[in-house]
Amino acid sequence: MYNVQAAPAKRGSGQVSLKDIDKLDKVAQRLKDLKAEPSLDAKATRTISELESSLEKACSDDSSKH
Repeated sequence: MYNVQAAPAKRGSGQVSLKDIDKLDKVAQRLKDLKAEPSLDAKATRTISELESSLEKACSDDSSKH
């Protein structure tokens, strides 16, 4: 019997696969580390801040469902 794995979400869809949930803490930490890089330009800093906000929102939305 074959294990069937759901297809990955379309890039940019904002959806997270259940198999990746355990990696969210690592992603959040990596974003903080990147944001602290002195060589970042303003656009990169804004992008990282937007990603952090999206991640926080996704986590708070998910916790409110339980």
